[in-house]
Amino acid sequence: MCWINNTRRLLKTLACSVLSFCAVSQTPKLVVWITVDQMRYEMLHRYKHRWTTNGIKRFTDSGFVFNNAHYNYVPTYTGPGHASLFTGTTPRVHGIVGNHWYSRSKAKMVYCTNDTVLKNQPSPQHLQSSTIGDELRLSNSNNSKVIAVSLKDRSAIFPAGRHGNAAYWFDEHHMQFITSTWYMQSLPKWVNTFNKNLNIYDRVKKGWKPYYALSTYTASTPDTMSFEASPTGSARAVFPYEYLKTDAPGTWIKGSPQGNALVTDFAMEAINAEALGTDSYCDLLSISYSSTDIIGHATGPRSVETEDTYIRLNIEFEKLFSFLDARIGAEHYMVILSADHGAAEVPKFLIDQNIPAGLLTDDNVLQHLKRYCQIHFKDSTLVEHVCNHNIYLKSEVSSNVPKIQLINSLRFALTQLQGIAQVFNADEIIQATGADGSSIMQIHNGFMPEHSGDLVYTLKPQWMDHESKGTTHGSGYNYDTHVPLLFVGFGISKGHSFEHVNITQIASTLAELLHICKPSGCTALH
Repeated sequence: MCWINNTRRLLKTLACSVLSFCAVSQTPKLVVWITVDQMRYEMLHRYKHRWTTNGIKRFTDSGFVFNNAHYNYVPTYTGPGHASLFTGTTPRVHGIVGNHWYSRSKAKMVYCTNDTVLKNQPSPQHLQSSTIGDELRLSNSNNSKVIAVSLKDRSAIFPAGRHGNAAYWFDEHHMQFITSTWYMQSLPKWVNTFNKNLNIYDRVKKGWKPYYALSTYTASTPDTMSFEASPTGSARAVFPYEYLKTDAPGTWIKGSPQGNALVTDFAMEAINAEALGTDSYCDLLSISYSSTDIIGHATGPRSVETEDTYIRLNIEFEKLFSFLDARIGAEHYMVILSADHGAAEVPKFLIDQNIPAGLLTDDNVLQHLKRYCQIHFKDSTLVEHVCNHNIYLKSEVSSNVPKIQLINSLRFALTQLQGIAQVFNADEIIQATGADGSSIMQIHNGFMPEHSGDLVYTLKPQWMDHESKGTTHGSGYNYDTHVPLLFVGFGISKGHSFEHVNITQIASTLAELLHICKPSGCTALH
């Protein structure tokens, strides 16, 4: 293998930074794209003492690390994150503007994988761009296989794309992996066999105890904190977490590191059963780990539960690398590690440290605006809905209330709320130009007139729409946008870069390595 000269790693493109093009006819046999749900970049360093040689250290010691990779839009949620990673563009183009959004025509919320034709069968219907996997299959008459697995449907469906072979996710009610008729009419035999042998009760009855002595968890806050909720549904957020017969096992396993182990086991079985990486056509496997997000939402990014989850995730990486080395050969596959978004600190934790933070829910905003409209316009129905910091006005505004007057009045009303940072109207957002990291351009990149609101507001740093315990994500601030981006394996030179890059550049770079077309909506050059 001919390696790229390290002096080239500071060039503008990801491709020139990480890839060797010495043998242009060569491609990896398998690309494994790992997405960790809710992983902040700083966790790579905060938990550095926990990483092992064949776990995350394999990325940092042998691969290429982008230290300054960011999302360039809002809202930074799971659905938009996975769609953006694999399409190489932002919600403005690929259409997934949130996990949910408000439909004016239906006067109700729409889930991002909802399919109006398949009826109760999730699908990529709303995805308006091809993915890197779609393009890979189109490049060779569908000889490449593209498979995605996760605990969440949206975290499997958007990576699989519209033309992938399969998207599999875990149904917590039936306690098995399922798919959608978008991809196939019935589950393959190997999936049915895997489900039959899952033994969920045997997995959960082991409970969840810290991997090491709690006294060694020095990168975290103490175990018992009043602002933490239990990710498993237990009465208290404290170790050890013991499974009770009254608990729902499917829900319990997703809220513990065992959920991630379940995904690894399924992914390795998929590699075996589908013979991924064993012929002359490159295959793509997407693995999205969701338990990190479920645990992070409940306990926050500095809890011992979160630290323990990453300790155990590192072990999952060890298991996966060892399996791939034996099955495919270390020189024949590439692994990408990324995240769909970061996470904010728990507001109560910051307030205790005398750092500004707070809570302002969409419902708080809606009720405030309804009261304002009743007082000033004698009509509390002028604001129809608020979600994802988008404000949707009633389609038919009375003639005695000019829409521009209403919009300007509501903007003023919003600025009176504690926690509001900025407010923009739809015309300003659509016509916006400027620096990619500015608030209005982040909103512009995540805005679609048919799905988005008449007004969009941002919150001040560390303010969020959430409950009093735990945390969330969704903002355009660094704690939500700055995520890990690491490559290792076939064609990857060892190194690192501190240049600012956007996560939408990954799919474009991968397309160059695989010598295929970029996704149809791709807006990133590299």
